[in-house]
Amino acid sequence: MAWQWSHTQRLHMFQGSPVGYTLPSGVLLPLSLRFKGLISNFIFLKTITTLGEEISHGVIIDKRHQDYVVSAVEGITDLDPRFWEPYQFAVMILSWDLKDFKTARILLEKAMKHRAEDWRPPYYIGFNCLYFQGDATCGAHYMGIASDKKNAPSYLPMMAIKLAEGDESYKPAIFLLRQSIEETQNPHFLQHMQRRLQTFELMDFLEERIRIFHEKNESYPETWEDMITEGLLKGLPEDPYGGKLIMRGGRVYTTSGLLDE
Repeated sequence: MAWQWSHTQRLHMFQGSPVGYTLPSGVLLPLSLRFKGLISNFIFLKTITTLGEEISHGVIIDKRHQDYVVSAVEGITDLDPRFWEPYQFAVMILSWDLKDFKTARILLEKAMKHRAEDWRPPYYIGFNCLYFQGDATCGAHYMGIASDKKNAPSYLPMMAIKLAEGDESYKPAIFLLRQSIEETQNPHFLQHMQRRLQTFELMDFLEERIRIFHEKNESYPETWEDMITEGLLKGLPEDPYGGKLIMRGGRVYTTSGLLDE
């Protein structure tokens, strides 16, 4: 009975904390006692639900969300340092939505320390270095570490080589998003990543079509109508975020910045 009271009281206390606020690790650790795994799971569920609801209502992720996510995930992973999903969740938000690669790297290095056998933490650092920051030296280093892990996918070394060689296609981003979607359960956050994946897949498809046009005509198309005339597209492509898809040489970009317009 005493255990049941302690267990229930702790959950009520954590559930009653204000939205956007997480108790610091110095308070969480002594309060959690032997329930560290339970409390870390509860706080993570609350965090992804809170942010997921914000995203589902079209709220733009900003500094307020950044502070909340970082504080929550630091606390969660202090309670359970091997809990991978909070690291991944925070890094996707920090890297893709907030461009805070420094904090993302700090969290991933913490994950590397406590999940030494896992290829994903060094892969995510390497991906950020190469894809977002254009740092080939950093990227190659961490991609190499990821590729050497026993459980790393067989195609990871080749992807690392492509990124290090300056591959500017959207395929590496598509791979990372698909990997993250497979491991995400929160419906709101899942929808957020699926639409981002849909946009990257569309732009990757369009670049493949442009490449075919270029091979056939020895020049790049000037408009989407040129592609339709050649039979390479059935209609004008539409950005899932409501922006305008534009061509620059062989590349495709969106004016939306992967945000709703």
